[in-house]
Parts: sequence; C-alpha cells; structure tokens
Amino acid sequence: MSHTSLNVVAQKAGVSKTTASLVLNGKADKVNIAPGTQERVRKVARELNYQPNRFNPGRLNGKTGIIAVVATDFSSYPNYLWLHHLIVSIQAHGYVVVPILSGANPEQSIDHIAADGYVIIDEAAADLFPQKPEPGFPVVCAGFKTKTTAFKGIHPNYRERVNEMISALYRHNKKAIGLVAQHGDNPSTNEMIKTYKENYCDRFEIPENIAHIPQNDWSPQTILKACLELVEKEVNGIVFESGAMALRALSQKEARQLSEKNILFASHIAKTEFQTSNDDIILAFPDNIEEMANEVVEVLFGKLLPSTHCK
Repeated sequence: MSHTSLNVVAQKAGVSKTTASLVLNGKADKVNIAPGTQERVRKVARELNYQPNRFNPGRLNGKTGIIAVVATDFSSYPNYLWLHHLIVSIQAHGYVVVPILSGANPEQSIDHIAADGYVIIDEAAADLFPQKPEPGFPVVCAGFKTKTTAFKGIHPNYRERVNEMISALYRHNKKAIGLVAQHGDNPSTNEMIKTYKENYCDRFEIPENIAHIPQNDWSPQTILKACLELVEKEVNGIVFESGAMALRALSQKEARQLSEKNILFASHIAKTEFQTSNDDIILAFPDNIEEMANEVVEVLFGKLLPSTHCK
C-alpha cells in the first residue's frame, strides 16, 4: 500500500507543507493558524489515511527531534568540521542531525525535511535561505556574521583575527602587508577590511593594498591572480579573508613558489589542512570550531526549548 506523504496532504488542503506539519504535530495554536485551516488539514489527513513517517526520533513536546544543518557544500574541511561538532553537540540534546544541501531552490530543499530548527554553516547557503522562515522554526548561522537580523549568528571576532595575523607577519619582518578579500556587502568582509585599514594602514601610514575577488568566482586561478597583483605592488605579506581562499591559492604551484620570493601568507584555518605544505609558506591560525559549535547549539536550543533548556 502506498504511503501518503505530508506534501500530498498539504497540497490537497491548499496549505504549505510547514502549515500542515504544524497542524498535524499539535503546534498550530502556538503560531495562530486559523481554526478553519486546522480542521481542513485534519479532515484531508483522515480522508487520505495519512500516517506520520515512522522515522521520528527523539520526539520532544510534539517536535520532530530533528535539526537540519544547511550548507552549499559539505566536502570542504571547515564545513566537515562544523558538521562533525554540531552532530556531537546536538545529539547530546537527544536530537538527530539531517544535513541539507542548499541548491538553486533552497525552499524546496528544506521543505523535504520537517525540522525543529536550522543551522546554516556557510554564507552562500544563508544568502539562498528564505529570509523570513516560518514562525516557530529558529535559525542560527554558524561561523560567520549574518547580513540579516532575522538570523542569529555565532562567529569569530574578526577584528582580533586581522590584528593577530598582521602582528604575526610583522614578527616575521613582513612590513608590506596586503589583504585578499571578496567584493560585495558582506558583514565579515567589511569588518576585516575596516580593521586592516584602521589598525594597519592608518596606524602606520601605509598605503592600502587590497586585492578583491568576485563573490561568485572563488576559483584558484582568480585568487592566485589577486595574490600576484599584490606581489607586483611589492607586498611581502598577504592576509587571506578566509581559509577557503588560502587553500585554493595554495593549490596552485605558482602560489607556493612565492615563498622563494620571501612572500608569506597568513590565514585563519585548521593547521591540519596544510600538513603537506611547508611551514614557511603560511602562518595558520586555527579557529576553535568545537567551542563555537557548542555555542551555536546553546543558542539554538535556548530558542527552541526555552522552557526546558538549561544553560
């Protein structure tokens, strides 16, 4: 016998899948769904003999027991690390994690999973994510500063990050320091550029040397070109906005050979990613992703279960 899906119930009742889920999970009154709509959904569910999916672990207070982790890519080392630590921390709350790849149609992607909350672990996925999620579904961004006040974000201290890298390059006698950063109105990028200008260029009266790369083109060749532009300006120390940029730059032999010209890179990234590289190519500063992941989960469950969650 075929199984009637929640999506079929929602379509026949003329409501969204989320609304149908809220009604059938007993949460409709909490988000003020009209009584008539509730009755229509229940009637359709009875007519279609709808049965909830048997895989519904950790059901708590009428919730699904599922947290969705959303990203455009889980194969990169930082995203893999985020996912690992989020799974460990979320499981400690009795929930399971379902990874979701956010593609060209993120609303359709997230609609396939009924989750109680979402963690977004890369900026590209946040840009694609619906900016006004359904009521009662908390969203927390992990590892970056958000563009919208609709989402809570847990992220590094970007000013400290830039200052740390510039200071380290100075200690290695790199006085002409440039920055590789992306174009666009990105909060974390803007904060790093501002810090670079104020705490380095203005402080020491040094000309700005910023090489921008397009938001939609993070190819190794594009990032290498940005590095070479800075080298042509006689920069001998280069700070990368992100570890992903550093990785892609160093995947190019020409970038690695810049160490022969006394060029030194600096980036915040897990040191293990450079285990095949020489230490004289880059100064790596690992972020404490485990600590930030725990903070993300504390915030998430503080919003999700405010009456039962203990900090």
